[in-house]
Amino acid sequence: NRKGLNSEPGEGLLIYENVVLPFKNPIPKHTQLYQIMTTRLGEGATV
Repeated sequence: NRKGLNSEPGEGLLIYENVVLPFKNPIPKHTQLYQIMTTRLGEGATV
């Protein structure tokens, strides 16, 4: 089992050369930032 394959939204691994940096940065759904940043169809801000 590879680390990071079962991550939740807002979690993951940043990999650069030989550095692996795990991160956890969930964005609450009720915020304007979530509306701007989401990639889920139907949940984002409309243009």
